[in-house]
Amino acid sequence: MVHRKDVAQNNNDVIGTSGISSNGQRWVRSGYYELAIPILGDKWSSLGARLFEVVVAQRYDEYSGFGSAAKPKFSFRYNPLDDLTLRGSYSEGFRAPSIAELFSGQTKIFSTGKGLVDPKTGSPIETLLISGSDPNLKPELAYSYYLGGVWTPGSKDPAHSPLGFFNGLNVYVDYYNIEKKNNIASVNPQFILNHESLFPGAVVRNTKGAVLAINDTFQNIG
Repeated sequence: MVHRKDVAQNNNDVIGTSGISSNGQRWVRSGYYELAIPILGDKWSSLGARLFEVVVAQRYDEYSGFGSAAKPKFSFRYNPLDDLTLRGSYSEGFRAPSIAELFSGQTKIFSTGKGLVDPKTGSPIETLLISGSDPNLKPELAYSYYLGGVWTPGSKDPAHSPLGFFNGLNVYVDYYNIEKKNNIASVNPQFILNHESLFPGAVVRNTKGAVLAINDTFQNIG
């Protein structure tokens, strides 16, 4: 359960709030499975193919009032030689917006002392800043890639290995890449002004082009 209560302020900059007091709750059902598939190993191996194993996994989450997502993970482990292991994986991630990010309400204040400058005129401005929740947020998504290897020369049989004198040496090589989409964040108002085309509707102007308000609620970026 999430409970949030906004306290009214005696500040002339605060001209209005919505969602002064809010309560919310939701349930989440989750399930996970993992299947390891040994393809090569022990008696079923040869030089250049000592071990090969594949792992398939999946996580399922269902959120009340928001929907569900099933995200997979695939990985492998391959030993072409006894002292050389190659590994790789691909996985996907999912994060639903929190109740606070969706429904905690919005606050509207004047930007007095914020030092905002309208890039179209180069002049300082004072405008209305709208911040807080956004019920239209999408979930955050992540995509992860990994590839790596470890070399442990002579570790299988150091007494008879031509590389036995390297026994105890471990050499690692790792590459990974994580891509995130729909990141949930509140952006700096000046950044929104400077890149107005990237945030359609976030900057409200009058017929003469003057800035009336900046909508800086939580949003999906990136």
